[in-house]
Amino acid sequence: MKVKTYVLFLFLISISINKINCYKCGADKLKLKYKKLNSTEIGGKRRLDKEFTSIKIGVDYSSFIKPSSLSQESYDNIKYLIEETIKEFQKFLKVQHEDIDLTGEKDTIKNYCNLDRLGSNYQNFLKINDVIIFPSFDLELDEDVLAASTFCLIAQSKRPVGGVIYINPKLSFNIKNTNTYMNR
Repeated sequence: MKVKTYVLFLFLISISINKINCYKCGADKLKLKYKKLNSTEIGGKRRLDKEFTSIKIGVDYSSFIKPSSLSQESYDNIKYLIEETIKEFQKFLKVQHEDIDLTGEKDTIKNYCNLDRLGSNYQNFLKINDVIIFPSFDLELDEDVLAASTFCLIAQSKRPVGGVIYINPKLSFNIKNTNTYMNR
């Protein structure tokens, strides 16, 4: 019995090691700096909600341009994957909302988050959301890197409130393997 248990244990470890080695994280190659944002102030005090509520995560797809090498189906599946991941995080993360006015910060956001475009409603991103995510494709990610992400905007409370996700368009995203990617 001990031998069978030992063999099963080794088998499970080998499977998990294989899964770990399938994809690498590309975040260590990202060289973005971050910008500390000013919270909206009322009477000289920062506007920070007292109550913890479910996190509201917004996505700005303005710079999420489909590469010509990527099929429309794969592009749609990647967007689906992003939306489903956000839904899962919103189920269990709670934060104190910090009201941040981004009026006049368009060029700063584009610069610090390395964006070509920014949504027209950018000044309200962090008034209605707690975090804003800017997905993009990165053709220079190594072949075995699924995606890389980092924050580029932080609040006065030192909490990240904006970040970029770079997705490798060379990987195959279809409805069959989307669930596999979500479980890694």
